[in-house]
Amino acid sequence: LGDAVITAKTHNGKAATCAIKVVMATESVEITGKGEVELKGKVQLTASALPADALQEFMWSTSNYKVATVSQTGVVTGVKLGTVTITATSNHDKTKYNRFTVAVITGASGVRLSSTRLVMKPEEMKTLTAAVSPWNAAHKEVTWTSSNEGVATVANGVVTAVALGDAVITAKTHNGKAAT
Repeated sequence: LGDAVITAKTHNGKAATCAIKVVMATESVEITGKGEVELKGKVQLTASALPADALQEFMWSTSNYKVATVSQTGVVTGVKLGTVTITATSNHDKTKYNRFTVAVITGASGVRLSSTRLVMKPEEMKTLTAAVSPWNAAHKEVTWTSSNEGVATVANGVVTAVALGDAVITAKTHNGKAAT
C-alpha cells in the first residue's frame, strides 16, 4: 500500500515516468440510506467499500431513470411513482457492487384536524382526527404532541384535559407537515 514512481531512462538521458498507487483491494460494497423518496424529492444514499481502507470511489446507476435518477454522489431523485434498483459499483473493481431498492412514493402534502379549537374541563376527554392529504399519500400516520402536557395530553388523537390553561395539540406527518 502506498505510492511509487517508476522511471525508465534511455542510454542518452531521455526519461519517462509513471506514478503508481497501490491500494487495498475492495472486497465488497455496502449501501445505506432511506429506501424511499417522495415524488420530486431527493434522498442521499451512501456507499462504502470494505475493508474500510479500500478506495471509496463509486459509479452510481439506476435501473430506470424514468422512475428515479441518481447522481454520482448518490443523491436519488424521485421522477415517477414506482420502484427502482440503485447500484453502486467500485471504480477500482467493477466486479464489486451492491444494489439498493428505492420506492418513489406520494408524500403527504398536508394534514387537517377535525377541530381547530377545543374548550374542555379538567379530566374531560375529546377525540381529534387527522386527515392526511392527498388520499394516496404513502404514509397517513401522524405523531401527536401537546405544547403543555401539564394542561392537556394527547395519545392517538385522544386529548385529555389535565388542568386549567392553554395547550396546542399538533398532528405531524411522516414528512413534517403539521396541523394544530
